[in-house]
This record gives sequence, structure tokens and C-alpha cells, in this order.
Amino acid sequence: MLAAQDSRVAAFVSLAGAGEPAAAILRRQLRGRLTPELTPRNEAVLTALEAGKPLPDVPPPLALAPELVRTMTAFLTRSMRSGGNADPLE
Repeated sequence: MLAAQDSRVAAFVSLAGAGEPAAAILRRQLRGRLTPELTPRNEAVLTALEAGKPLPDVPPPLALAPELVRTMTAFLTRSMRSGGNADPLE
């Protein structure tokens, strides 16, 4: 960005990720928003997705569309390996 001050730049693309694993972000965003009954179930789902394991019995409020399970598993496992800088489109 600093170099752009001295020349004409058509666009800027940031390649930085979130800086922390995606599951940590999801946990933080959902903390306090789920019912006491759903909180441990959500943790089980996130833990399974992070580990690339089959999902436990998922209650409807936490259910992912079947086509998203593979994408979320890949994203969360890659995010764990990269320390939070995974590109979900890779």
C-alpha cells in the first residue's frame, strides 16, 4: 500500500488470512449465541470437522448441507495446519 502512493495502482489484493484457525473464529462468534443444549453439540461438530472425521449426530439447528460438509472439513483442517491462514478456495 505504501508503494502505491508513488505510482498508479489499479488494484490491491490482500493475501493475508484471518490470522487464527477458522474453528477458533467460529467458536468465538457462536459463544453465547447457542442454547446450553447446543453448545456441547456444536463443539463436537467443530472438533470432528477439524479432525476430518465423520460428523456426530447433528441436530437440525447445527446441520450443514451435505455438500458443505466436505468443504468445511477441508477448510477447517487446512486452517488448523496453516495456523489460520488457509485459503478456502484452494
